[in-house]
Amino acid sequence: MKKMIDVEGAKVIFASSYGYFDPHVLEMARKYPKIQFMHCGGPWKKGDPENICSYFGYIDECQYLSGVVAAT
Repeated sequence: MKKMIDVEGAKVIFASSYGYFDPHVLEMARKYPKIQFMHCGGPWKKGDPENICSYFGYIDECQYLSGVVAAT
């Protein structure tokens, strides 16, 4: 993440590895407050840096789309 920000100029980081939210993403978010961090399934809670958000796709949505594709 550091290289992506410092060298490549990233403004948004999608960190998706399970188990890396705490401490890795939290540390980077504190170090780089102007960068937006998005973590798949990260357990954001009150008191964590404001430049982190978490997201998660519900499995039933993917199953629905797979069914639509299979039916066509």
